[in-house]
Order: sequence, then C-alpha cells, then structure tokens
Amino acid sequence: MQAQDRVKPSNQKLPIGIVGGGIGGLTLAIALRQFELPVVVFERVKQIAPVGAGISLWPNATRVLHRLGLLKALRARAQEIRTVRLQTDDGTLLSQTRAPGTFEVPSMCIHRADLHQVLLQALPQSAVRMNQEVARFERQIDNVLVEFEQGNTLSLDALIGCDGLHSVVRSQVLGVRAPRYNGYAVWRAIARAHLPEHADGIGTESWGHGLRFGVFPLDESRVYWYACANEPMNSPDSPSSKERLLSLFSSWHPPIPGLIDATEEAAIIKHSTFDRPPAKTWGSGRITLLGDAAHPMTPNLGQGACSAIEDAFVLARKIMTSGDIALGLRAYEKERLQRTTQLVNQSRRMGNIGQWSHPLSIEIRNTLMRLMPDALGDLTQRKIFSYGK
Repeated sequence: MQAQDRVKPSNQKLPIGIVGGGIGGLTLAIALRQFELPVVVFERVKQIAPVGAGISLWPNATRVLHRLGLLKALRARAQEIRTVRLQTDDGTLLSQTRAPGTFEVPSMCIHRADLHQVLLQALPQSAVRMNQEVARFERQIDNVLVEFEQGNTLSLDALIGCDGLHSVVRSQVLGVRAPRYNGYAVWRAIARAHLPEHADGIGTESWGHGLRFGVFPLDESRVYWYACANEPMNSPDSPSSKERLLSLFSSWHPPIPGLIDATEEAAIIKHSTFDRPPAKTWGSGRITLLGDAAHPMTPNLGQGACSAIEDAFVLARKIMTSGDIALGLRAYEKERLQRTTQLVNQSRRMGNIGQWSHPLSIEIRNTLMRLMPDALGDLTQRKIFSYGK
C-alpha cells in the first residue's frame, strides 16, 4: 500500500480486538500494526505450544507475507516447492504441475509451528493476551463491549473473529450451526527421512480407492506427509492410528509405507474434515469474521491458511482506505466473499473426486487426469495463485 492511500480511521479511539491467535489472527495483527492501528489478540489457551504438522504456502499467501516483511524469515525455515506430481497408488504419474515462473514469490512447505513462531516474533508480547476466552459481546453505538470467560470486560473499536471452525464470534453473529462433514478423515505427521526424489522441491499426492497420500519435503532430514481415508465422522483408530494407516497403505508405492513406519505414533494428528456452506455475510457494524471462522474449507487446495492470510491483508487495507472501521469491514467482506466462496466450493469438489472409491469412477478419473495437458493444471493454479499480484 502506498503512503498516500493510508487514511487512519477518524473514529478510532480503542484497539481493534482479534479473537484467536492462529495464523489468520496473527497475520491480521501484524498488518494492522504496520498500518499504525492499535490492536490486541485474545487467545484462549494459557500458553502457545509448538503443535501441528506441515503446511503449504502458495504464492497468493507468500505475496502477502513478503509485503509484511516476513518472507526472509520464513524462507530460512521452509522448503521451496517447485513441482507437484499427482500419482496413482502404484506410483503411475497422472499429472505434473510446475510452480509457474511468472510469480515473483515462491511456494513453500513449512512446519506449522515454525510459521506460527515467525508470526509471533513479529509482534510485541503486549499485543497477544493469553488465557482470554470470549464468552459474549454486545454491539454499542461506537464500540464493541466484550465479556470474557475469565470475568473481565473490555471495550474495543472492532471485533474480528479469527477463532476457527467452531468460532464463538460466528455463533453469536450468524447463529449456532454444525459444520458440514465431508466423509473422510485426514492424518498428518512429520517423519525423519531423506528422500532424494523430493530433494529438489518435489511434492506428490497419490490417489487410490477412497484413499489419498501426500508427501512434501520440509528440509533435508524431515518430510511432511498426510493421508486421507473415507470413514464415518469421528471414527476411532484401532488399535492405533499408525497401525491402521500401515494396514490401509501397506501395498502402496514407496516411500509411503516406509514413511508411516518411520513416524512415531504420538506425532500423528488426526482430524475429520469439515467445511461450511458459504455464508452471504460475515458480520455487521464493527464485527466481522476471518479465515476458518468465516469460510472454513477442506484442505484439498491447500488454501485454508493461505486464504486467511489474504483476508488479513485485505481487511487491514480496507480499514485504512475507508477512513471508517465499519465501512472498512463491509468493504472487506464485499471483496472477499466471491473469492472465498469459489475456494470453498472448488476444494470440496476436488476432495470428493479424490475420495472416489468405485472402480469404474476411478478408472474414468485417472484416464481424464492422464489426458489433461499439464498446461491446463498450470492455468488452474495460476488463477488461484495470482490473487493480489
């Protein structure tokens, strides 16, 4: 943003409150502070622990992080991704997409904890308040009064819900509705392994019968992997996640069985996959939503965190250019609703196709993928990755 575009809201007297210290919430705090707006992040846990597995950051997200001055720190902790290959369960190549050379920023894979640490280090400790769980809030004429589970209250100039799939802020703004289960679970983990075939920034995803497995390098000695399998919601693994995954993927091409075997049971994280039908609005007055609180999506495009990062920069920019907080929040929603609706729907469709289990459907799918020119896949990704260029 150019200096002449910055118009600090004339009606701002109090900090902007961000509920949730995840990727979207912290990125928003950084963006608002760089635009010289006071902000405070409320995180419900007492201490942020280094949890999670790997995460992909595509050019639409690294472009924002570059503008916020964070790309150098992230590159020191991440592996650049140059090629993504789609394969069958026996390793037959279906398609290959190379990172388009037209982008001025890289694609990368990074440990989620490392990304979180870089974001935290870009903020003063005073900007993040731990052990603060929002219970309820009240819209007032020129502020938002927030009450916390800990018993304290605080007046804020605006309230941004960045508190994830089961957002407390969303529940009060849009009503309590259960998220939509997509029919499959995802396991994620980091394994200690050196894979020469992945050393040059090559990521892979392999498709089978109701099963998928992805492998992306983190560095020379660590690999991020994920697995998907059709199952009823919240099904327990028996006797353990590792044993179940070894059973499901034992006949798949190398290095998949070996990666599972090399992973400690405690390192495997399992989640059922949920999203929500796109909403037509995210808030009113001085309240809005961001990231998974606004538009949760399945992980099939790798755009959950990336779209939250996009949200953060657009929201900060709209507040600055509008000169009014409430108008800025509505302008943010107007710009982001169509983009995120497309990502939610496209990610859901891709996951459904990837999880097909009928042999005839799979044969048709794989044949079409083999016949599709790589250039078409490049074009599809370019439409997503070019955002904000």
